[in-house]
Amino acid sequence: MAEHLDKGTFGEQGAGFFLGSQGYFLIEGPGGTSGHVANAPGFDGVAYNIKSDHLIIYDNKTFASERNVGQGTAIDPGLNLAKNLDTLVARVQQMRDLPARYRILDLLRQTRAGVSRAGVSSPRNVQIAIANFGSNSSGITRGLAGRGITFINMDSAPTVPKPASRTSINETTIPAMAQPADGGAGSYGARRAKVHAAAEATRFVAQGLNDYSLKYAIDRELQRLAGPIGEAIVGGGGALVVVNIDGTSPPGNVGMVVARSISSAYVVAHPNSDRQQAVMFWENQPKLGHARPPHVTLETRLLWIAAPKMP
Repeated sequence: MAEHLDKGTFGEQGAGFFLGSQGYFLIEGPGGTSGHVANAPGFDGVAYNIKSDHLIIYDNKTFASERNVGQGTAIDPGLNLAKNLDTLVARVQQMRDLPARYRILDLLRQTRAGVSRAGVSSPRNVQIAIANFGSNSSGITRGLAGRGITFINMDSAPTVPKPASRTSINETTIPAMAQPADGGAGSYGARRAKVHAAAEATRFVAQGLNDYSLKYAIDRELQRLAGPIGEAIVGGGGALVVVNIDGTSPPGNVGMVVARSISSAYVVAHPNSDRQQAVMFWENQPKLGHARPPHVTLETRLLWIAAPKMP
């Protein structure tokens, strides 16, 4: 039994070093007293390559014979794959310092959604695989392959599939993903004020669309809020961002907005991915404000950032 565990540990450790040499880092795998023990439940390893956007979830087999591998209980959709993915997602949610954490969680959730008793349909850049470090086996059985499992021959570099077209969630992409959350009205105050105020809010939105400096400022706020936005997307499927804008018109210039600047911006946490419910949830929350001079008008812009759709 001890010899079998030693061989298993050798294979799992070797698989991790092999993938590391190919540009991957381990999210889960063997390592010291806190790593995956050879006979412990769960995945032998989970590795991600940021450059190629390739995620590998694997079970390493160290067979002495040359026969094809026909079983991998940790990654088998009919056995433990769904449970192990749920456990991994919960663990990754707590890994605040993990590189590309939002992208990894996004890929894991997509993969989990594709698991059934019959098999797994994962994104094309996610590989559920049997690895063979320290083994004489050179393939898997048709039955295992038919359930969505692939084989990684660690005698050569892993084959990287073409990257998926689904958008990654990061500081660069978040501003482009933001859409008006209130059907383009753009101003919360306009819905709660008098009719003539609604006309002013519409004018403010039209002006804002042509005001590059304001758009640039909003994009910078979205980048600043990338962390909370990412947390809201991976936790609930969408993020509602509230941007408060002060529009200042000097006395005497009635109706002429001279300066528009952001006074605050924040993310509203909401448990699901429904935009309308998120807006209603925010509207029903008590709000604190501060007095403004007569020539300063508040506009509240609501922006919705949804999780990218699968290609």
